[in-house]
Amino acid sequence: MVKHNIILIGMPGVGKTTLGRLVAQQMELSFVDLDEWIEQHSHHDIPSLFARGETCFRDWESKACQQVSTYEYTLVATGGGVVLRAQNMTLLQRAGHILWLYRPLYQLMRTLQGENRPLLQGSKTRLRTLYKERYELYRQYGDACICNTKTEQQTIDKMTCYIQHYFAANKP
Repeated sequence: MVKHNIILIGMPGVGKTTLGRLVAQQMELSFVDLDEWIEQHSHHDIPSLFARGETCFRDWESKACQQVSTYEYTLVATGGGVVLRAQNMTLLQRAGHILWLYRPLYQLMRTLQGENRPLLQGSKTRLRTLYKERYELYRQYGDACICNTKTEQQTIDKMTCYIQHYFAANKP
């Protein structure tokens, strides 16, 4: 049975949450941001969980993946590192169609300037390392790729068109 969820993966700063929320609203889908789910259910913000160790955060992320794998007609924005655990990706693959949002490294560096994200800590070197570590995983797990290199509206239009075609081809 095909699950009618769209799961967004990609690097931090690529637009998973921002674009996902807008596309879900436009398409009248439910929307879940895994980081928000984690904060709500753990009663801690993401930096606090990372302060306890990345494993603590990743364990909560796995719990979130398990929960959203039961949803239907939901657009899910994951964290950039969700691909690091194969068990997460197995759950998400069963949960729906995985859409990789891609943006070149140089654009991500501009986007993330001045942002306080636990794994980046303001370091361009760290971002380059994460990009190299994760790029092949995104390629491996993404059922399709949408490039977010144009305007926000152009990317929203591409995502919406793609998702409409996916749902039309996989009617229940």
